[in-house]
Amino acid sequence: MATEIVELLCPTCGNSRNELKHNTSFGGEFSCKQCGTTSVVVMDLQLHRRKEGELVCGHCGRVTNGQSRFCQCGQALKQPCVKCRKDVATEHRICDFCGWPQNLDPLSERGQQREIDAELAILGEKLASEHSKLRNEAFEAICRLGGKAAPLVSQLLAVPDEYFCAVFEAIGKIGPKAREAIPVLQQKWKARLKSDRGHQSTATMVYWETLLAIGGGPHPVGVDLLAMLPQLPSMAWGYAAASLKIVGPEHCPTAADYFVEIVLRTPSMRDEDRDDGVGTFGIPYLVRLQALDALKCLRESALPALKRAVARWFLGDVRDELRRCIDAIEKNLERAREKE
Repeated sequence: MATEIVELLCPTCGNSRNELKHNTSFGGEFSCKQCGTTSVVVMDLQLHRRKEGELVCGHCGRVTNGQSRFCQCGQALKQPCVKCRKDVATEHRICDFCGWPQNLDPLSERGQQREIDAELAILGEKLASEHSKLRNEAFEAICRLGGKAAPLVSQLLAVPDEYFCAVFEAIGKIGPKAREAIPVLQQKWKARLKSDRGHQSTATMVYWETLLAIGGGPHPVGVDLLAMLPQLPSMAWGYAAASLKIVGPEHCPTAADYFVEIVLRTPSMRDEDRDDGVGTFGIPYLVRLQALDALKCLRESALPALKRAVARWFLGDVRDELRRCIDAIEKNLERAREKE
């Protein structure tokens, strides 16, 4: 409400030159220019020097002690905080306990964003901390927040390389909103390959999983991963099949040869030693399925490699699977042409 200053005398020195500090629910809070006393408008338009704990009714201006919940006029003097639900004076705009603005609904879009911003600020401080426990707590929270933690991507990339796996996992959980981080992730991955040759496969798998989680369409960075296949153990080849979600066929012209080789080297479900799902070459059957799916994703670019393999491979079950893959690709191409 607008406040009009009349002849209101300072309760300490009697001075009439009092300056409005800010509006309150009943009238206003004033400061005496002569003695500096802070006072509030109360009942009958008098200035009153409020004692600690006193409450002023926002309806009639009556002063009551801090224990009262209602004024004698019947109006409430306290109300539950909209967020923490603890009792707050009705004249207070900010909760005394949690600091939440009383005019902001916590469930509203603005309220939820305010909570997220507050949490992100705390997580940013933890990421910058030298303590591994705080950083690990931040990584876990970021994984929980997912895309909402996108503003922290730059801070994640600044975390020391000793947290390589945790950083990549957190960025992967953020998902497509972290796509701008891919070039830096690529640099970190290559640096890791040089500095820790004993864990190249682990670093590559972590990097691959992060790129797949970020997604967002074809990206030529995946060509580096495909080029790494011959250097990686067979167990890592399954990641190559999934990588086609981020690597377009136009970026990996030799990918079909890789995936055909995976199919030829992986066991079929008819293998004698399939009890544990792993065949003679130590590669799970699941990897073969991933490779076949990858070949279908490559569409017509995979046909030459598939047909060459069918021509030189004589084992019935493998050749049958390759032929079914060829048929599926050709049928999809035919459907595409019909739609045109």
